[in-house]
Amino acid sequence: MNKYLTGVVAMAAVATIATTSIPASAEVVTDFEQVKSIITEVMNSFTSIGKYTTADDIKDLYKNKLEGSIYNTGVDIEYTTPGAATINIDIKATTESAVTADVTTPEEVTIETLHFNKQVITDETTTGPAVTVGQVKDKINDAFKNLKLYNDAQVYDVYEAVKGAIDGTGFYGDIHNFTIVPAINNKDGLVTGIIELTDNNEATIEKIPFSITVSKGINPRDNSDNNHDERYDKLYDELDNLQDAINKLKVSNDTTADDIIDYTNRSLKDKSLELAISNFYKYPSEGGQQGHLSFRMNLVDPSNNLNLINDEWVEIDTPSSSEIKELINSYLAKLQPSNNMNENDILDGLNKVTNGKVASIRITDFYLMKATNVETDYSDGKGICNFHIELKDLNENWLGIDYYYDKIVYTEEPGNTGSTGGSGSTGNSGNSGSNGNSGSSSGSSSSHHSSGSSSSSSSSSSSSSSNTTGSNTNTSNTGSSTGAVSDSTKPVSLANMSKEAVKAVEASVVNNISTVIGATAEQAKEVVAADGTKLSVTAITKDGKSVGAIITAEAGSTRAVIPVDKTQAPVAAVYKYVPLLGKYIQVQDAVITADAVTLPVQANATYVASPVVMTTTDTIKEGWVQVSNNWYMVNGTGDPLTGWQKDSVGWTYMSPSNGAMQTGWAQLGGTWYYLKNNGYMSTGWVKDGSNWYYCNSDGSMAANTAIDGYKLGANGAWIG
Repeated sequence: MNKYLTGVVAMAAVATIATTSIPASAEVVTDFEQVKSIITEVMNSFTSIGKYTTADDIKDLYKNKLEGSIYNTGVDIEYTTPGAATINIDIKATTESAVTADVTTPEEVTIETLHFNKQVITDETTTGPAVTVGQVKDKINDAFKNLKLYNDAQVYDVYEAVKGAIDGTGFYGDIHNFTIVPAINNKDGLVTGIIELTDNNEATIEKIPFSITVSKGINPRDNSDNNHDERYDKLYDELDNLQDAINKLKVSNDTTADDIIDYTNRSLKDKSLELAISNFYKYPSEGGQQGHLSFRMNLVDPSNNLNLINDEWVEIDTPSSSEIKELINSYLAKLQPSNNMNENDILDGLNKVTNGKVASIRITDFYLMKATNVETDYSDGKGICNFHIELKDLNENWLGIDYYYDKIVYTEEPGNTGSTGGSGSTGNSGNSGSNGNSGSSSGSSSSHHSSGSSSSSSSSSSSSSSNTTGSNTNTSNTGSSTGAVSDSTKPVSLANMSKEAVKAVEASVVNNISTVIGATAEQAKEVVAADGTKLSVTAITKDGKSVGAIITAEAGSTRAVIPVDKTQAPVAAVYKYVPLLGKYIQVQDAVITADAVTLPVQANATYVASPVVMTTTDTIKEGWVQVSNNWYMVNGTGDPLTGWQKDSVGWTYMSPSNGAMQTGWAQLGGTWYYLKNNGYMSTGWVKDGSNWYYCNSDGSMAANTAIDGYKLGANGAWIG
């Protein structure tokens, strides 16, 4: 093999490691199309050649797979432009051609020529041996055969096995969606996940599902660990406590070493220990760029004459990075981990809440131990989920946030199947829904769709088929510190509100704003805009001075002008209150001058001319919004959108009654759709409970047909 052939692969299909479309070398290939397929697959398995690569080097890549075939090949390497070449491969066969009436002679003819464009690498130090994806899979498979996992298995264990297997191949492997079903009682457990194979340019080459058996018992390395010194336990416990406190610490350019010393010593729980801070360094934040503090903690246990040293790093946030962290921490605080959660759903949620405020965001080190309700040597039966969020904001600052939760409760639901043994090799994890060929999948015409949990109900009519879905009609409680109102005042459209409901919202906002500011609400006055629109304006005063106003519009107006008392505190911003969500959204079109506030108003809407900028916890912005456990998509005026909505990820369906994002089965216009846990419409194979279904490219469920050779019944379930 020529050393200048590089192993950068350009295959996009998701396949299992144990699967290959290349026939074994012992088989003689006689079919012409199969010959083309073999050559094409091999040639597409690398992107570059070296300047000394020869035709024989190219032939060596596939000659064993064509051994004994009636077809031969000729290779010509044509260097087209500097750094580029076209490899032309003639596929030839020997035929008998009449030369005279009495004599025939064999003749080799070219049946077809294949062309492949490649880069030409001239720097020997940047190249390596050619390795195909199939060979990489074989290496990983071999490594997994020798990998013994127990209930204490971590992402690192699988990562190290993959790293050792593919080291030097030009490929790199990251582990995603690491999920462990612990071994319990007499049953083995199972680890599943995805290996993301990347090249030197960090481009994703292939995503490979894997599954590995989790053995019963205690990891032998625990019994062989004789280096643990229990005297350090107290120090490590206190270090964990201090790091938790430091993670909550907000620092600025004004933070000093004395501030850190005071804060950490106040946070010290075990007062028998001593803490010293040294090596304090501050890199200030400037403009849109983050700064940081670093320092060393020396934790001392005088009773044992032991100490523990740890270096810490704390970011000095910019206003932008601080806002992003608040949004993400608010989302994480509302996250409800379960046995069915996965990395992709969390990433979708993070993309929604950051809503264009970040340049990139990803999740690393995702770990989920499923709850089993059975105590083991490494678990109390509750589930655990932790992961790291890594993102870059629009100012090129890198931010990192860690998440940990250890109280997932076991519930009986589809997908909670306890622990099952695995093959110890990569392959389909069994619940990916990529095809209908699942060993546990069976369907019958009497089966029903089970409605997944949704952020609110999907309204579905009865059907003559056996498809059914729960028709929840609950409306989420969206009251908040900004003023809760009754359900009757929470329509999607403000135009549908009664006069009584409008007054109730207005009174709630007046009361809330007055309480927050510590001010007094004056008597409401009627103001008539230039176009005749009537406005109810309630001034908010403090110490005899106006500090803001609450404005409610009787009808819509494109230009409502509200006079401003020149002696009052200046208006910082104008917000519209969104009753359904219990939040405020800033009116971007408001014009604020010393004499008046001019803004477009909606009928029945209540606005706040505020002397202060409201916090991000009380406000929303256009795009995805999470309130309580529900997701909404709101427009520029804060109104939740309804029906089918599309964003950069895909299609979602929002409740017509309250705008909440739907999940599970939904029957719309007589057609069934399946909405995933993250709300996005499914296409392709879908597994619900023990049944498989197929959703077409437009999301509609297929029924009474066959897909990929699998027969679907009248209710859409796979029946054979």
